[in-house]
Amino acid sequence: MEDLILYWAGVIDKDLSGFADPRTKIDVDIDSRFLNATWIVRGHERKASFRLSTEGDFRWLPKGDTNLVGESYRSFLVAQDMADFNQLCKAIEGSFQPEPSYVSTQAMLEGENKEAISDDLLYNIVDKALYDSSGKTKMLFVKGDAGTGKTTLLRHLTGLQARKYKSKQSDYLFLYVSAQGRSLSNLRDAISGVLDDLRAGFTRDAVYPLVRHGLLVPIIDGFDELLGVAGYGDAFGSLQNFLSEVKGRGSIIVSARSAFYDIEFIGKNTADHLLDAHYDVEPITLLPWGDKEIHRYLALARNLTTLDHKDQSALDSMDEKDRSLLSKPFFASRFPEFVDIHNGDYGNQSLLEYLVDAYVKRESSKIVDRDGNPLVPIDTHRQLFIEATEYMWQSESRDLGEDELRALAEFAADATDLIGDAAQQFIAKISSYHGFRTDSSGGRRRFRFEHEVYFDYFLSNALRVKFTSPISMSTFIDRGIIPDEIIDSAIDINNAIYCFELLDHIKRNSVLQENRRQNLGSIIATAIKIVKNIDNINLSYLSFINVSFELSIFNNIIFNNCNFNNINLSTTKFYNCKIDNCLITRIIVSDTTHLDIKGIIPGGNLSCIVNISGEGDTYVPSRMSEILSLIGTPDQTPSLPILSDSAKNAIELLQRVVQKYRRTNILCLEDDTMFSIFRDPYWETLLDLLIEYNIVKEETRATSGTTKHFFRPQVAIINLLKYETVRNDDLPDDSIGNFWRSMRLL
Repeated sequence: MEDLILYWAGVIDKDLSGFADPRTKIDVDIDSRFLNATWIVRGHERKASFRLSTEGDFRWLPKGDTNLVGESYRSFLVAQDMADFNQLCKAIEGSFQPEPSYVSTQAMLEGENKEAISDDLLYNIVDKALYDSSGKTKMLFVKGDAGTGKTTLLRHLTGLQARKYKSKQSDYLFLYVSAQGRSLSNLRDAISGVLDDLRAGFTRDAVYPLVRHGLLVPIIDGFDELLGVAGYGDAFGSLQNFLSEVKGRGSIIVSARSAFYDIEFIGKNTADHLLDAHYDVEPITLLPWGDKEIHRYLALARNLTTLDHKDQSALDSMDEKDRSLLSKPFFASRFPEFVDIHNGDYGNQSLLEYLVDAYVKRESSKIVDRDGNPLVPIDTHRQLFIEATEYMWQSESRDLGEDELRALAEFAADATDLIGDAAQQFIAKISSYHGFRTDSSGGRRRFRFEHEVYFDYFLSNALRVKFTSPISMSTFIDRGIIPDEIIDSAIDINNAIYCFELLDHIKRNSVLQENRRQNLGSIIATAIKIVKNIDNINLSYLSFINVSFELSIFNNIIFNNCNFNNINLSTTKFYNCKIDNCLITRIIVSDTTHLDIKGIIPGGNLSCIVNISGEGDTYVPSRMSEILSLIGTPDQTPSLPILSDSAKNAIELLQRVVQKYRRTNILCLEDDTMFSIFRDPYWETLLDLLIEYNIVKEETRATSGTTKHFFRPQVAIINLLKYETVRNDDLPDDSIGNFWRSMRLL
């Protein structure tokens, strides 16, 4: 009982530091099973009393509670004098009104071939995480391309949860934080801005205890934009302070485009910094709408119960490419106006082109002279949008200031020979574009496109004109990782050939040019999918990350100094190809793959094969060799050490452990989901060796008053299995080498 009261004293001291005035003292006095806390808020002293029952139940004793029954500690944190969740709930409910035409999106949890309604999936994971006793923060990563409905989904859930809280159907709130369009430098600033908007009665420092106790679940929407577009290293790195502060408890939801997520990147690049963090990652992918969702949405949009006849006729007449746009909620939301305006005569105009044309016409109609006549042609407005987008991209931002917008208007006026009063009117009126969302935080107006689909469209136009200018392309692609949908939109059968010519003119052999290598890799991958067959060329210093070479054929290709990570080769054919000094982190293959590539070394330059026709992720080199042999890869006959059954079983268990570490930076012995590993007959043997050779380190930590046992990796554990096929004499003379020598003696 004494240990438990000391535990709660430490909890109160830590929690109140988030509510108290900075640099003021927090006093927590212990009197038998009673705790009395004193702290300062806005210069005024606050007090609270607590009681630990003989059954170990910790209770808050509000003033006037003479019976000492008390209320839960969670009730104390959300009380009027603390976080005041009643006020916060009303503010959230008022800011996130339900959408009458909202339609749920299907989603899939990574690693599970089972679809579920996105709303239910997120709720189930969050609810389970908030009552999880394993001592690890659950980070849900919601992935999806532009227009797939990430923002709509997360805003809907935020408002719905507030209404559930108000009706006492739930006991926590979502805190929606939009990183889109905010001129912010880190997650703390983003949270602080939202709390100000909601007039919350607490500061950003109080968010940490509220998250730790499962009362608040932050939703960071557009996380990849929080630190600009300079790649995802900094974006994921900004999570480290937050995860450290919540001490392995609670949950957080982050959303980003699919291209900004790489589970192995998280594991390798943040673990060294997260010395105090305990977390699991659950990646969730939003799936495109199918006919069921599209039909339901279009009916609701017209206040009907079934699909309108003219909408059905329009759907039937659309080609496959245009029809696929409707699988994204953003495009579906514009479809009724598209149908009504065309009135059955669509010509050759696609839905996307219609949306952009309507957008440009709408905005240009506001920039007129005193007689109501356009000051500049519509094409000038279109070009201004393209230049504005490129300027944002080059500035590593998604918005621009009023002075910058006016400067772009001045250039546009010069380009159209607009002079005198007309030019001044155009420049002065340019900030009346309603197609830009405005943000006045910091006292200065900032402008951004009202939806990222427009940003993507104009940026793809900016990219398209770079193909014939290697110098311009070099500058452009160095600015950040270009989203896949922008590259897909910019490249077609007419310019795909220029993509290969770029490789002869753009230098990319420096480790400091990773943006350049990855962007060129994505550009080349898209061009390959268009031309289908490529022959007799060298592809050098490229990074292929999260791309697919579907239905492509490679003949006599040499890959030199290339990186491959999460590459889909399930329908790809390679003949007489070779790799030299390449790193293959993860490839996806199937029975229809033909991989005639010399130089692949399982456990050497190849870390993981995902066989979608077989057992899924495989890290063990011997098994990877077997898979490669079946799909045509030459020289897959490694000389393996002779192992006992015990050694083989321990290695198989090690593979399962490595797979678990792909989603977490620490394993917990009390985690129920790890039962099959911790009850394996070879677990104790494997664990002894992992600890003996400092591969993992055992830690203990008190959570909810009980002691938990954790195992944190001390090496890049994802690389452990590559030594399975290395001879003892060639093993390194370090902890990993000695670990494998001992494993083979089992």
